Amino acid sequence: MSGSGDRPGWALTPGWVKALLIASLALNVGVVGLVGGTAMRGEKENPYSGKPENEPGLDRRQSRILRMVPEVRREAARNVILSRTEEYDAARSALRQAQMDLVEAIRSEPYQPERVRAALSARREASGTVWGIGYEQLAEIADALDPVERSELAARLEERTKRWLERQEAKPR
Repeated sequence: MSGSGDRPGWALTPGWVKALLIASLALNVGVVGLVGGTAMRGEKENPYSGKPENEPGLDRRQSRILRMVPEVRREAARNVILSRTEEYDAARSALRQAQMDLVEAIRSEPYQPERVRAALSARREASGTVWGIGYEQLAEIADALDPVERSELAARLEERTKRWLERQEAKPR
């Protein structure tokens, strides 16, 4: 028998060619996975699912409110939201500071339970201020809508609430 006829071709292939082939296959699988994953994640039926980008100049909460408003009224709603930017930013800053004060109170040595309770109270109040501004703005926006637009806003709010409740129920306890 001749030398090359009884041995498979893979055994005769130089090692560097084998390594190059394996690396190429691994790269191809990685690219296919990346492209497939991006395609699956990017195209969702529900435009409110996932984490959409914030509207320019607005934070996550403000963007959520604006996305619930009927398209024809969004510019007016944006103006309502932006009209209290300084107040909202100050409230958010106070909330961040209250959170850091709470962290400091919990870490303090010696531990002072009354300091923690005071920090929690300040945190609760600051949170209420931030949320309160958003609620007031939502009410002002709803006041400016006609009955059909209010119904659309209510339907989007209801849909968002149902999704939130489903997520809460799905969380392990």
